[in-house]
Amino acid sequence: LDHAMRMKIEEQAIEQIIQIEPALHRTLPGNPGFDLYEIGSDGEPTRWVEVKSMTGSLADHPVGLSYTQFNFARECGTA
Repeated sequence: LDHAMRMKIEEQAIEQIIQIEPALHRTLPGNPGFDLYEIGSDGEPTRWVEVKSMTGSLADHPVGLSYTQFNFARECGTA
């Protein structure tokens, strides 16, 4: 798939996630660490989500994280 098609698939995945979890907010396109976040009662982000989407299954396409995504996940732990 070309880049435009991959971005279209990711957009569809983000839309589905927001329908299921409407408390999540989008980041600006191209945010290097995550795609969605949730704001707590104190107005600060409390949860972050990096969306990975694909055609096929995980058996066909392993999912990886960028260095930035991995380090951000390490810093945020289970959030």
